Amino acid sequence: MSRTHDALIADRQANDVLLISDVLGAVKRTVLVGQSEGLLGPIAVESSEDNQRVFIADSGSNSIYSLELASGTVTHLSSRRPLAGLFRLRGKSIFRVTELT
Repeated sequence: MSRTHDALIADRQANDVLLISDVLGAVKRTVLVGQSEGLLGPIAVESSEDNQRVFIADSGSNSIYSLELASGTVTHLSSRRPLAGLFRLRGKSIFRVTELT
């Protein structure tokens, strides 16, 4: 996550996205989103620039998940094209998600 000692991990085998808090100190592991929310193959995870939201590219469901950290609200948008990852563009939360053609 931006300017913190926290890390986001997309675990494709477990179909989980994890938040590892305080990686330089008292490490805490939290599952943010998993199979119970429909996650089937996370390939990328990024935070918004202000660290208020987490975005997940899921190739298994061909969806982009958005998690609001304060409320825990998870939403998702389906894609018609195969997802390639989350590639940050200009702006606070703008990403390219498919391959360039």
